Amino acid sequence: MARRRGRRKGLIVSMTQPVILDYGFLSNLPESYQNLLGLEPDDGTLGAIYGINSPKPRRATLDLSQQTAGNAEASSQNTPGSVSSFISDAPAVIKAAVLAGWQITTGSSIRGIGQSAKSVAVYVEVPLVGGGAFKYAWSMSRAEFAEYGVLLGITAATGGDADNLVWGANRKPPRAIKRLPDGSSVSSFIEPRQTSIDRAVGGGFSTSKNKVGLLV
Repeated sequence: MARRRGRRKGLIVSMTQPVILDYGFLSNLPESYQNLLGLEPDDGTLGAIYGINSPKPRRATLDLSQQTAGNAEASSQNTPGSVSSFISDAPAVIKAAVLAGWQITTGSSIRGIGQSAKSVAVYVEVPLVGGGAFKYAWSMSRAEFAEYGVLLGITAATGGDADNLVWGANRKPPRAIKRLPDGSSVSSFIEPRQTSIDRAVGGGFSTSKNKVGLLV
C-alpha cells in the first residue's frame, strides 16, 4: 500500500447497516477521495463514535498501479500501491466508487455473540447525540449477570442481536461499583436510564459520572 504522509484527521462515515450510527476514524486520506467515498470531516458536532471494534463499515480499495499516469492523485504518490479506506454504504456512493475503479468489500465486519460456560454477551442501550440509541455490548460473567443483571438494567444478548451489537465504542455507558462484605468489589456498566441508576444506588452501588446522557 502506498504511504500517505501528513497528520491524520477525524473522518465520519454514516452507517445504515447493520446499525445506524456515525462511525468515526482517523485518516490522512486525500480530500478528493473523501468526497468520492462519502466521508465527512469530523467537526465535533455529529457525535461520531470512535474505537468501534464491531461492526465496521465496508471498505474500498483503489489499485494505484492501474491509474493512468495523468491521474493527479495517483501521480502524487511516491510509489505504486493501493489506497484503502472505509466507504459509505449509500448505493449511489458505492456505484460511483466502483465506476472509478475501487474494489468494495461485500459487507460490514460483524463480531459474533461468543457465549461460553462462564461468560455471557450482554448489552445496554446508549443514547446517540442526534437521537436514537445503540446497543453497547461486552462480556460479563454468568454469575455476576445472574445476580446483578436485572438490577443494573443489563440485557443478555441472543443470536438475533448479533448484527445490532456495538463492541468497543469509546462512547461508554456509566459504571456501577459495589463493595462486598468480604472486601472485594463488583463493577459493571449500567444502563444510562434514571430508573436503573436509582435502583442500583438503592441496591448498594455507587455510579460513575454519566457522560452519554440518559435514555428516556
